[in-house]
Amino acid sequence: MVDRSDGWPRLDDRIVAALAEHEQLLIRQHEEELIAASKLQLADICNNCHTRPQFAKTYRVLRRDLRDTLEKARANLAKPSQQFSDAFGAAMINSTDAIVRHKLNLMAQHFLIRWGEPIENWAGKEGSALDRAGCSVLLVIAGSVSGSVFSLLYTLLV
Repeated sequence: MVDRSDGWPRLDDRIVAALAEHEQLLIRQHEEELIAASKLQLADICNNCHTRPQFAKTYRVLRRDLRDTLEKARANLAKPSQQFSDAFGAAMINSTDAIVRHKLNLMAQHFLIRWGEPIENWAGKEGSALDRAGCSVLLVIAGSVSGSVFSLLYTLLV
C-alpha cells in the first residue's frame, strides 16, 4: 500500500499496472470513492457520537462489517469470473481492507484523544467475546439493572 499526500492508503502503482486497463480504472475509482465515503463517515462519527459506548459500538459494528465483507469477497474469489481477473479481485480486497482499517485506526486515535483510553476497553479486541457479543451483552445487563437504567444503557448502546 502507498500513502499519498492525504494519508489514506492506496495500492502501489506496480500492483495496479499489472491489471488490465479497465480493471486499473475501476480499482482507482473504487479507492477514491471508498476513501471519500470513509472520510465523510469518519467526520460524522467523530462529530456526532458523544458517548464512549455509542462510539465504541459504531467502531465494533464497522470492524465486524469489514470482517464479514472480506470473508465474502474471499469466498467469491474461488468462483470463476469472466468479467474480472483474480488479481483484480485480490486488489479490491486488499484496497478495501487497507482503507477501512485506516478509518478504524483513525477512530481509535480519536477515541484515545477524546476519552483518554483505548477503544478496545469499550469495543473489545477484535475477535473477543465482546466483539462477537453484539446485543447479547444488553440481555445480561438487563437482568441486573433496573428498567430506567436499562433504558438509558440501551439508548446509549444502540
